[in-house]
Amino acid sequence: MDINLPGIDGMEATARLKSSPDLAHIPIIAVTAAAMRGDRERIMAAGCDGYMQKPIDNAQLMEIIHLHLGAEAPVNSPLFAQNNNPIQIAKA
Repeated sequence: MDINLPGIDGMEATARLKSSPDLAHIPIIAVTAAAMRGDRERIMAAGCDGYMQKPIDNAQLMEIIHLHLGAEAPVNSPLFAQNNNPIQIAKA
């Protein structure tokens, strides 16, 4: 979900999607250039399930999608630190 959409911001679009019983289960990963202190927390509080800062690395995006869908990311993935713990940007 791009946070800066024309006509409606991504946080409002996320809130609308998450308020629907038919759509609330779908993971929403925020994609944004917002990188100021508190932006991540504000975006996650709006209902996003993940957060990525622009510019987006396509491989990292695919790994985050796999993580949210329950698929296993490659062991050599940069998202996994020691002890195979995903770093914070991957999932709240």
